[in-house]
Amino acid sequence: MRGARRRAAAARGRWRAWASVAAEESATLLHRTEVEAPAADSALALLADRVSAVVATRVDMDVQWGRTLRRPRVYAAMERYLAAFEAVRAGDADAGIERFLDAWRTDSGFVFAGIMAAGNALAADRFALGDSLLAALAPYEAAMLPLELHQYRRARALARSDVQATLAEAREVARLEPSAPFLLGQYAEGAYLANRPREALRAFDALASRLGADALPPAQAMLRAAALHALGRHAEELRAIDAVLAAQPTEPHFASTRLAPLAALGRGDTLRVLLAALATRDDGRDPARLFRGVALELQAHGYPDDAARLLAQGVAWLRGRPLPADAPLARRLSAAELLLDAGRDAEAAALLAPTAPDTARTPTMPQRSALLDLRGVLAARAGRAAEARAIGDSLARLAARGRNGVETYRRARIAAALGDAEAAVLLLDQALQEGFVTHRELHVDPAFRRLRRDPRFQRVTAPRG
Repeated sequence: MRGARRRAAAARGRWRAWASVAAEESATLLHRTEVEAPAADSALALLADRVSAVVATRVDMDVQWGRTLRRPRVYAAMERYLAAFEAVRAGDADAGIERFLDAWRTDSGFVFAGIMAAGNALAADRFALGDSLLAALAPYEAAMLPLELHQYRRARALARSDVQATLAEAREVARLEPSAPFLLGQYAEGAYLANRPREALRAFDALASRLGADALPPAQAMLRAAALHALGRHAEELRAIDAVLAAQPTEPHFASTRLAPLAALGRGDTLRVLLAALATRDDGRDPARLFRGVALELQAHGYPDDAARLLAQGVAWLRGRPLPADAPLARRLSAAELLLDAGRDAEAAALLAPTAPDTARTPTMPQRSALLDLRGVLAARAGRAAEARAIGDSLARLAARGRNGVETYRRARIAAALGDAEAAVLLLDQALQEGFVTHRELHVDPAFRRLRRDPRFQRVTAPRG
């Protein structure tokens, strides 16, 4: 790039200055900007700042600055905007939100930075901030350029937990700017969350083509693997996970993601070695959850004997390490899940009884939800239908914004345990509409074992694209 600047003669104590930015090789005019200010060197400094902002947006050619979204008027706003993306890529959502906000504060006309702050705040469950930003952005809507408008509408859909509308807007944004990696990634994630794994896979592959075959961010690479799992492409899923592990050797927590495709492929020997290694690691991982997850995956893919042996092994592991009286609720919940799936309802119920000791801290909202879920299923299996339905009603009241259908899904589990197939299917459909991500849980959940051949269940839970 090269910039040319000229200074007009001072008139009545004011300067008018302008600059043209052109491509160096072709001399094609890319942008012209001008300022008028009191006759002082500050006018030229302001002009230089605007030229820097123009050059920065021309260097960032992933989006059509000036056509689908406004370019910032000052370079400092662009600096903060780019720094926000670096923070988000590094996994620091809060820093990203604050830097997007700083960019908008620096240049109030740079509304796209405010829209990005709102969307990221909502995705991080910072609903009060997201709502206030959407309200502050509303007066700008009529004048928004296409990318700004669809990204703003996407944020509004996020605010009301409408996953289908969120995907529709993300799809349109990606159509407008097919070369922008962050918008392609946003579209791919939206498709996965809307239970459209084929569409998600196409978008992730387009993103990988844009970035380079092995350059997908780890979180997105793992979502791509999850989409492969949902489609039953387990050998590809395993290769994809192994590629992430090879590229991220410092992220050992990814190793447990190999368990699901190994179980689906029936690789029992490899599973036993990996599971034994993971169960002995002192890295905060809950072995009871690992045993249960692998056993359910084996059961779902036609290996019931292996699944039963693994559940028994998990129960033996629990008995060899009795939970202390003051065990945290999270540990008791995962142990109760394992015992429930192993058919040891009485032992599971004892861990969850109201008289069982809790930690000194009040249970978190997700823990209360999980506790109600397990108590409801246990009550239904014990024939206490009225109690189970009352617990389902409690879950309905507990449902909160940003939970993406989790409580509705748990009500469906209770309905299935009560033998009410129609209510279970309706609640599952509602959970999906609310954004529940089914692929990892639903196809292995033993609560729905009796419903798997029901055409209504199959229609509701099948991938939608």
